[in-house]
Amino acid sequence: MTLEEKIGQLVMAGFHGTSPSPEITRLIRDHHLGGVLLFSRNIASPTQTARLVNLLQSLAREKGGPPLLVAMDQEGGLVARLRKGAAVHPGNMALGSVGEASLARLAGVVTGAELRAMGVNTDLAPVMDVNVNPMNPVIGVRSFGEDTASVSRLGVAMIRGLQQSRVVATAKHFPGHGDTSVDPHYSLPTVEHGLDRLRMVELKPFQAAIKAGVRAVMVSHISFPAIEAQLGLPASLSERVVSGLLRRGMGFSRLILTDCMEMKAVSDRFEAGEAAVRAVRAGADLVLVSHSYGRQVESLKALCDAAEIGELRMDRIDQSVRRVLKEKLWLASIEPSQGRVKRRVGSKKHLAIVRRLGRRAVTLLRNSTGVLPFRKPSTRRVLCVAYVKNHGDLDPLSKVLSEEAPKELKVVRMELSVNPRIDHVRRAIQHAKGVDAVVVATTRADLHPGQARLLDLLGESSMPMVVISTREPYDLRCAPANASLVACYGPARSSLLGVCDVLLGRVRPAGTLPVTIPSLYPRGSGMKRF
Repeated sequence: MTLEEKIGQLVMAGFHGTSPSPEITRLIRDHHLGGVLLFSRNIASPTQTARLVNLLQSLAREKGGPPLLVAMDQEGGLVARLRKGAAVHPGNMALGSVGEASLARLAGVVTGAELRAMGVNTDLAPVMDVNVNPMNPVIGVRSFGEDTASVSRLGVAMIRGLQQSRVVATAKHFPGHGDTSVDPHYSLPTVEHGLDRLRMVELKPFQAAIKAGVRAVMVSHISFPAIEAQLGLPASLSERVVSGLLRRGMGFSRLILTDCMEMKAVSDRFEAGEAAVRAVRAGADLVLVSHSYGRQVESLKALCDAAEIGELRMDRIDQSVRRVLKEKLWLASIEPSQGRVKRRVGSKKHLAIVRRLGRRAVTLLRNSTGVLPFRKPSTRRVLCVAYVKNHGDLDPLSKVLSEEAPKELKVVRMELSVNPRIDHVRRAIQHAKGVDAVVVATTRADLHPGQARLLDLLGESSMPMVVISTREPYDLRCAPANASLVACYGPARSSLLGVCDVLLGRVRPAGTLPVTIPSLYPRGSGMKRF
């Protein structure tokens, strides 16, 4: 391979549009790009995704080079690039609530089978972070929970499921993102814990994943002073973290990816080219540049220039190229076909599995006045308030409940912005006066005063109320003392269908809290009957 061909294999790039853009075409044809990232902006349907992957791979074949790694963040739950037409499992914290490794593995098998059918061969999942910080702005329900042993056990099971489907699983975000209160998309987080604590909590799930044969690890843009003394240097650019701790200290010999290099934790401190060179010199095999064509080209050029002047040693480059090619050989290129996509992606079998997982995860923590389930004759009209983001790709609980409710139960829908204005709050209070019960589906209520204000005002009445946290269960601290409390751990349709099954009395609640809700409920709480 020429130097340019080798360097191309070390970069994974995103692009815009649902067909190959001129930019991604040039990167593959002229720069020998090794991998492509797919986001929601690239995906319209499973069949379209399969066609897109075929076109991208054909560009690589025309050059006579190796096939592409095609990656997607298909974590399930809150983070899923493909939703429409697919079976999206309810997410890691929901699986933590279920607590069964066999079902976490099954979630991985289903996800892997659907990705593979579309030609996506790398899943940037699972999240192996231990979510010990209730104020974590990034991880939350993306984690299996706060218990290191459970995160390790369930994460390993999901890895095995994904790789059983011949998809590269990626343990992230090394060395651990669970105890941060800053989002690296906007600034550089710092984890101040000493190495002994890191080994006891944050590093254990990654060590378990390595032992289980995970094929890739993603390194985060977080500062760990206990490992890297240089102030402000993210783990992704640190030789002490990547080569020292992950490679030599923990014995990981396979593919190391960076998180996206366009996050401000990196881009505010380093130019794109310098960051790419630092990452590869530190020991990364794949540099992820998700959005900007200019930064992608700058990264490729800087890596070539650094190799030519000796700033990057050829043996360091060759080590990474061999690892990338080894994964491509393991994947054994299988072209997606429309028939395979239609048979596997969003199949009845897969949809039934993820609905069962969502149902098993629902956690009932309090059933005030015995309001649940709603099948009782005293409950004929229910107001369901849900919060939605602009341009969201998820149906709110209010819509799903109205679709699932039997004819004799009237569901009054109300959808508000995530931080509703006071006039919208007052309108919801007026609607509540004409119903038998109120359901409020929260989403980060602790960060949105409008949601908390509505809960407070509803709590002043004796109206039967159910508060459902559709993301982190810490939300339930905002609920009035007289409300029934339910957690479902994510906004995926599989989770909301599970909630409906419990609210309507089709199944008993079965989940238990995988995290502690401070001053309210310890980990492991959950009622098994109404």
